[in-house]
Amino acid sequence: GQDGLDLLTLNTHIRVAFYSMMCSSLIEYKTEVYIMC
Repeated sequence: GQDGLDLLTLNTHIRVAFYSMMCSSLIEYKTEVYIMC
């Protein structure tokens, strides 16, 4: 239903934000990680 869709969208946003934060912190150490992100 709609609730499931909202939950999936929220989960996606959290996941994107998490990976973005991780990539930002790792960009200084490994260029390969930045390229993958």
